[in-house]
Amino acid sequence: MEKGLYIPAGDEVNLFRSIEKGAIASLWRKGEEIPSFVPNHFPLFIVEDVYRAYVDLQESYKQNYNQEKWEIMTKFIFSSESEQHQTNDKSMEGSIQDPTDGMGGE
Repeated sequence: MEKGLYIPAGDEVNLFRSIEKGAIASLWRKGEEIPSFVPNHFPLFIVEDVYRAYVDLQESYKQNYNQEKWEIMTKFIFSSESEQHQTNDKSMEGSIQDPTDGMGGE
Protein backbone atom coordinates (compact mmCIF):
# COMPACT_ATOMS: atom_id res chain seq x y z
CA MET A 1 0.00 0.00 0.00
CA GLU A 2 1.47 3.32 -1.05
CA LYS A 3 2.02 5.75 1.83
CA GLY A 4 0.87 3.12 4.30
CA LEU A 5 2.14 1.60 7.51
CA TYR A 6 3.53 -1.91 7.08
CA ILE A 7 2.52 -4.30 9.84
CA PRO A 8 4.36 -7.62 9.77
CA ALA A 9 2.00 -10.50 10.50
CA GLY A 10 2.88 -14.11 11.10
CA ASP A 11 6.19 -15.65 10.14
CA GLU A 12 6.38 -14.16 6.67
CA VAL A 13 7.82 -10.65 6.69
CA ASN A 14 7.77 -8.76 3.37
CA LEU A 15 9.29 -5.48 4.52
CA PHE A 16 11.47 -5.12 1.40
CA ARG A 17 8.48 -5.60 -0.91
CA SER A 18 6.38 -3.20 1.17
CA ILE A 19 9.06 -0.50 0.97
CA GLU A 20 9.21 -1.00 -2.81
CA LYS A 21 5.43 -0.56 -3.01
CA GLY A 22 5.55 2.70 -1.04
CA ALA A 23 5.22 1.88 2.66
CA ILE A 24 6.39 4.87 4.69
CA ALA A 25 6.92 3.18 8.09
CA SER A 26 6.59 -0.14 9.86
CA LEU A 27 5.90 -1.65 13.23
CA TRP A 28 8.84 -3.88 14.19
CA ARG A 29 9.18 -6.47 16.94
CA LYS A 30 11.71 -5.54 19.63
CA GLY A 31 14.75 -7.78 19.55
CA GLU A 32 14.25 -8.80 15.92
CA GLU A 33 17.19 -7.96 13.67
CA ILE A 34 16.62 -4.96 11.41
CA PRO A 35 17.40 -5.86 7.78
CA SER A 36 20.32 -4.01 6.19
CA PHE A 37 18.18 -2.87 3.23
CA VAL A 38 16.01 -0.63 5.44
CA PRO A 39 16.72 3.01 4.48
CA ASN A 40 17.96 5.37 7.22
CA HIS A 41 14.94 7.64 6.69
CA PHE A 42 12.43 4.76 7.01
CA PRO A 43 10.82 4.84 10.49
CA LEU A 44 10.55 1.57 12.37
CA PHE A 45 8.32 1.70 15.44
CA ILE A 46 9.88 -0.84 17.78
CA VAL A 47 7.23 -2.64 19.86
CA GLU A 48 7.10 -5.59 22.26
CA ASP A 49 4.09 -7.17 20.54
CA VAL A 50 3.27 -6.23 16.93
CA TYR A 51 -0.31 -7.49 17.13
CA ARG A 52 -1.03 -5.60 20.38
CA ALA A 53 0.49 -2.42 18.89
CA TYR A 54 -1.70 -2.86 15.81
CA VAL A 55 -4.85 -3.26 17.92
CA ASP A 56 -3.94 -0.20 20.05
CA LEU A 57 -3.25 1.84 16.93
CA GLN A 58 -6.56 0.79 15.40
CA GLU A 59 -8.50 1.71 18.58
CA SER A 60 -6.78 5.09 18.76
CA TYR A 61 -7.62 5.76 15.12
CA LYS A 62 -11.29 4.87 15.65
CA GLN A 63 -11.51 7.11 18.72
CA ASN A 64 -9.92 10.07 16.90
CA TYR A 65 -12.10 9.51 13.83
CA ASN A 66 -15.27 9.45 15.94
CA GLN A 67 -14.17 12.57 17.80
CA GLU A 68 -13.55 14.42 14.52
CA LYS A 69 -16.95 13.27 13.24
CA TRP A 70 -18.67 14.61 16.38
CA GLU A 71 -16.78 17.91 16.12
CA ILE A 72 -18.00 18.33 12.54
CA MET A 73 -21.56 17.49 13.59
CA THR A 74 -21.33 19.97 16.48
CA LYS A 75 -20.12 22.71 14.15
CA PHE A 76 -22.99 21.93 11.80
CA ILE A 77 -25.54 22.14 14.61
CA PHE A 78 -24.13 25.45 15.83
CA SER A 79 -24.07 26.94 12.35
CA SER A 80 -27.69 25.86 11.80
CA GLU A 81 -28.76 27.50 15.07
CA SER A 82 -26.86 30.66 14.14
CA GLU A 83 -28.58 30.80 10.74
CA GLN A 84 -31.97 30.32 12.45
CA HIS A 85 -31.34 33.28 14.78
CA GLN A 86 -30.25 35.47 11.87
CA THR A 87 -33.36 34.50 9.91
CA ASN A 88 -35.61 35.35 12.85
CA ASP A 89 -33.85 38.69 13.33
CA LYS A 90 -34.40 39.59 9.66
CA SER A 91 -38.07 38.60 9.75
CA MET A 92 -38.62 40.89 12.73
CA GLU A 93 -37.12 43.93 10.95
CA GLY A 94 -39.69 46.68 10.60
CA SER A 95 -42.20 44.97 12.86
CA ILE A 96 -40.80 46.39 16.08
CA GLN A 97 -42.25 49.79 16.78
CA ASP A 98 -40.88 52.52 18.98
CA PRO A 99 -43.05 52.54 22.13
CA THR A 100 -42.92 56.33 22.28
CA ASP A 101 -44.33 56.82 18.76
CA GLY A 102 -47.60 58.66 18.83
CA MET A 103 -47.53 59.17 22.58
CA GLY A 104 -46.54 62.81 22.49
CA GLY A 105 -43.10 62.38 23.95
CA GLU A 106 -40.53 65.14 23.79
